Amino acid sequence: DSLPSPTQKIMSPQDLALVLQNENRLGYPYMLPSLKERVLNSNNKEIARLEFLEWKNMQKDAERDASRQRELAELRYSVSKSEKEKRDLLKPENQKLKIHGYSRLDIGTQFIESEANAYIRFRPLLHDISDNSSYYSAQGTLELLSFGLAINSKSANLRELNLIHIRSAPIHDSFFKSWSWDVFAGYKSNETVFNAGIGKSFYINEQRKIALEFLMLNSTRLKNDNVDNFIGLDTRLNKRLAGNFRYGANFEYLRSLIDFENERLQFKTWLSYDINRKFNLYAENIFDLKKQEQLGLYLRLYL
Repeated sequence: DSLPSPTQKIMSPQDLALVLQNENRLGYPYMLPSLKERVLNSNNKEIARLEFLEWKNMQKDAERDASRQRELAELRYSVSKSEKEKRDLLKPENQKLKIHGYSRLDIGTQFIESEANAYIRFRPLLHDISDNSSYYSAQGTLELLSFGLAINSKSANLRELNLIHIRSAPIHDSFFKSWSWDVFAGYKSNETVFNAGIGKSFYINEQRKIALEFLMLNSTRLKNDNVDNFIGLDTRLNKRLAGNFRYGANFEYLRSLIDFENERLQFKTWLSYDINRKFNLYAENIFDLKKQEQLGLYLRLYL
């Protein structure tokens, strides 16, 4: 009897809650409109798309779909700039996301066998796993034409020139969808290198998104007109969870098919911390069987 008149005597619980909400009798809203209702009533196609992806993002396999995460980041940032329509999302974000540039410049110091060098590394296109996976895929690498230059009081040396590096390491419930592969062509530490590998990827801690990638690797090395072919394994441990802080490790072991006594072993660890969308602190430590140690500390700028 306390309901406003006229009110139908028989109504659904949803209709009753709506009447009470319109009369300010609930204190705060109990009703959350359905996804379909909000999409149909939205005049903004971007918001309609964002509403749908936010719902998809709550599903069991949400964080495994890197392309959806990138589209979500773009839509959240685009919608957050607009004041024409109030956002009413299933999962509101605490911060606005903006896609940073595809080019990256590293400026810092590299210690090679304890000798200090100023180091400049430039990557004009695309991404790798050390970049923030809120912006880029945490499951793969796609780099073109990156190079690194070490400068000291004596000379300037080209340390790396990566013509192309493509790596894919997806993780799915299905065994056959989780195959990893890697293709690399470039110049590293006075050698021309061609790599090709295939293997498997899986989570060793799914909650924290810590992934292990295991590949059988074939590597052809050219140095001083001498060509050697190696076979071995490449293992990588990476933290794939999006966030300001990321880390990883890489172990590579190779043996020559021509001279079986000739073996290569390299271990690398790296740490990455985002100051903001355009600036990042990056550290890496590399050592191999020949005791050639490298320690690099860089400020990364995304352009």
